[in-house]
Amino acid sequence: MIITDEVYGFEWDKGNILKNWEKHRVSRSQYEEVFFNQPLIVAED
Repeated sequence: MIITDEVYGFEWDKGNILKNWEKHRVSRSQYEEVFFNQPLIVAED
C-alpha cells in the first residue's frame, strides 16, 4: 500500500537536519524532492 498521495509536507526534527547533512551531504529540500518527483519508484533495497 502506497500512501504518498496523502503526503503534503514534512516535519523535521531539528536534531536530525544537521545529522543528515553531516552523514549524507544532502539538504532537507533534496530529501523531500525524492518523494515528490514523478514517477515515484518504490523498490526493495
